[in-house]
Amino acid sequence: MITKVCVSCRIEMRCEKNDVVLEVVYEDATLNELFSADLWQCQTCNRQVVDGIAHLPFSDRACGEAMYNRLKQSMIAAGHPLFIVHRK
Repeated sequence: MITKVCVSCRIEMRCEKNDVVLEVVYEDATLNELFSADLWQCQTCNRQVVDGIAHLPFSDRACGEAMYNRLKQSMIAAGHPLFIVHRK
């Protein structure tokens, strides 16, 4: 089954890492969220794509600023790469 294809190289991308952290930062910064996702990479040009994003966040700022930051830092310290996307 083909999953992700690099448009430039026309080859299937490979999942490089599961459980990367995707932080969604909203413009008003009231409810940023952390999601689990997968990192895919083209083996020819090294283009990367974050996909396989969980349907629900595993944390958001509603849990409190300190808890949110502590969880984010513990995930990074455990070797989970962090990617940030900005939304309006």
